[in-house]
Amino acid sequence: MADIPGVHLELETGIGPQPPGPPATGVPTPPQAVSAQEICRRKFGHEAPSDPRERARRLRFLAGRGFPAEVAWQAVRGETED
Repeated sequence: MADIPGVHLELETGIGPQPPGPPATGVPTPPQAVSAQEICRRKFGHEAPSDPRERARRLRFLAGRGFPAEVAWQAVRGETED
């Protein structure tokens, strides 16, 4: 069997690769929320969503860009912590 770096250590210790950075707490960081709001404004303008369909469209757009649901909701509502 070929030696694969790190595999033997993982098998011996039972510890696999750790995720980078601190664990997610579910609370968005202000820069992330501000960034989502800026992206949303560039795409859709400064006006608030007029109906649930438009709000859902914006939420899907931000989710597709990788923003968590909490951050997307804040951006669509216009709630950011400056």
